[in-house]
Amino acid sequence: MSNSGKDIATVIRIHDSKHADVQFQDGTICSVQVGNLKKGSFKNPYRKRKYGQCIGIPKIKETDKKLHKHLYAIWNAMIHRCYRPTDAAYKSYGGKGIHVSERWLCYENFSEDVIHLPGFDRDGILSGFLELDKDYLQQDIQIDKKVYSKETCCFIPKRLNESIRSK
Repeated sequence: MSNSGKDIATVIRIHDSKHADVQFQDGTICSVQVGNLKKGSFKNPYRKRKYGQCIGIPKIKETDKKLHKHLYAIWNAMIHRCYRPTDAAYKSYGGKGIHVSERWLCYENFSEDVIHLPGFDRDGILSGFLELDKDYLQQDIQIDKKVYSKETCCFIPKRLNESIRSK
């Protein structure tokens, strides 16, 4: 079974009338809704997308949907400003050589790592008080060598991030 010819999968188990497990050609197994299976609207979560990123199977969405939504938005914006030339911020990020670590190109890995970063605070992130920052820990690094990664990022207050960014 395939969806628009991109992700070919075999149904390996039907749980009930609403859920089934499929296995993709690369060996990835994941659950899909039977309705989506019938429509062909399912994707291999580990297939590389346009900018080399993948979604993976993040565990955080099952435990905290509100946090997952915010973290996904942070991750998606980071990918776009580093790799999408039509993004308004690309000129100041990807256009200057700033990139995302290979590990963080997969949202699953990003969501696992980000909760352990210095300054992580769920409520601060949800309220918009805290932002992901790649400059604070890389102050002595040339801009074209800066990277978003678990070793180089932290959460800092939005005002501090804006003052660092404006320098």
